[in-house]
Amino acid sequence: MGRREKPLDPARGAVARFAFELRGLRDEAGAPTYRAMARRAGYSGPTLSAAAAG
Repeated sequence: MGRREKPLDPARGAVARFAFELRGLRDEAGAPTYRAMARRAGYSGPTLSAAAAG
């Protein structure tokens, strides 16, 4: 099991809002791991995780 993600405040700006929305999309998709998403997206797991971290 990975680390828990830190809470994001979407009111802190465009980057935080984008990351917040990415997390929402991931939750709607059933909360797949970043490794599973990376296999389909063509980006590495750490890259996807960094995007969702804001």
